[in-house]
Amino acid sequence: AEPLKLKSYSNWQRQSLKNELSLWLQDITLPKAGTKKYVAYSELLNLLTESHQADTLGIIYQSLLVTGEKSKLGSYYTPQDIIIDVLESYGECSGTLLDPCCGTGHFLLTAVAFGYQTPEHLMGFDTDTLSVKIARLNLLFAFPTKDFVPKIYNLDTLSASPQYLPETIDLIATNPP
Repeated sequence: AEPLKLKSYSNWQRQSLKNELSLWLQDITLPKAGTKKYVAYSELLNLLTESHQADTLGIIYQSLLVTGEKSKLGSYYTPQDIIIDVLESYGECSGTLLDPCCGTGHFLLTAVAFGYQTPEHLMGFDTDTLSVKIARLNLLFAFPTKDFVPKIYNLDTLSASPQYLPETIDLIATNPP
C-alpha cells in the first residue's frame, strides 16, 4: 500500500515526531490509494497534525468510542476543571509527574499548560494501545521545539516493570473515579 502523504510531514524538523508518526501509520490498514476513502484518511491526518487544539486526537477518539465500550476499557475522560483543581492543589510545576492511567494524555497536556517545561519529567501508562499512541503524539505536539521520546507506555501500571519507573515520582495524578 502507498504511504499516506501528509502536507507538512516531510518538512518536520524533529526526528522524534517523524518516527512516532511513522510507527503509527505503519499500524493503520489503509484503503486503496487514490480512492475517496484514502483521500479522506490523508485529509483527516493532515488536519489533525496541523491542529492547535491540545487534545484533538483524544477528543475524536473519545467521541468515537461507544459509552459501553468506554466502560469495558475503563476509559473515562477527565473533565478539564478536575484536572485544573488537581494541578492547582499541587502547586509546583517541576519534578516527575506520572499519570498511571493516562488515556490520550489530557492530564499531561494540562500540566504543560501549567508550566511543566521538561517533557522527560512527564510520564504516562495506559492499557489502551491507541490511547497511548495518541498521548505520545499529543506530548510531542505540546513541545514543538523539543526533540525527545515521550515516556508514555502501553502497560498496566499495577504490573509495571521497574525499568519504566524513575527513582522518584513527585506527583501521581489521574482521574479520580
